[in-house]
Amino acid sequence: MRSLLRAARFEFQKMGPGKTLITATALLLLAQPLSAYIQGAQFAKIGLDATPQTYPELAGPIDPPAYLGFDVLPFGEVVVLVYAALLGAADYRTGELRTTLLAVNRRPRILLSKYFSAVSYILSASFLSIYANIAAMQFAVRDSGGIDPFSLTPDTWRIIFLTTLHWTVLGLMSYSIALASRSWLPPVLVFAPLAIGLGNMLVDRWSGSAYLPLISGKCLAAIPSKACTAGTPGTATALVVWLVLCLGAGWLVFSRRDAGAR
Repeated sequence: MRSLLRAARFEFQKMGPGKTLITATALLLLAQPLSAYIQGAQFAKIGLDATPQTYPELAGPIDPPAYLGFDVLPFGEVVVLVYAALLGAADYRTGELRTTLLAVNRRPRILLSKYFSAVSYILSASFLSIYANIAAMQFAVRDSGGIDPFSLTPDTWRIIFLTTLHWTVLGLMSYSIALASRSWLPPVLVFAPLAIGLGNMLVDRWSGSAYLPLISGKCLAAIPSKACTAGTPGTATALVVWLVLCLGAGWLVFSRRDAGAR
């Protein structure tokens, strides 16, 4: 256990405070909440009861106050998956993995420490980012019928926790694919289009898309107005299956491939 903790501490040291970590953290904890506050201020200006009939600029009716802010989260979703991909490929890019394996030569322990450090950052940054995003939106509409940005509502907290879970699983899948492919590009090419619009288009046209990676997480954490036709048990099962497949692929390739070498 001590050696595993030492390896995890070493992975944490490698994670930061580099430019990539600082940029990802700034985008998640500053840029996204700021964007939510700006959108909330616009909603407060026109009123939360505004509709496309009264304001043609609106693409659709404004969500109920308890669910405001969740529609701007795809930006942070992309940040998480890109950062996780860069993190998964970082050791191959810098050559540090070869040095680590020569020094330790216990791949399962090294991989566990990598997963632990990645999950620790992604989980904490995701929760803080999502909560800050919702709180910023609610603060902007506080005088127009919004909910308390500090206490929120039980259902708002439920969706925050589910979205945090979704982002963490997404980050782990992105990390594992990057680790297996030695490149950050494959997971970004696979997941980014699903996060920024393609996923919503598929859900609208094909109910089976709810079981695809990333989309299953979106469906699990969807607000009522954007709920998928697939049930929660099905999407949760699909999310677990995709996670196990990605982690298994990362583990198998990392254990057997020359990094160099074994």
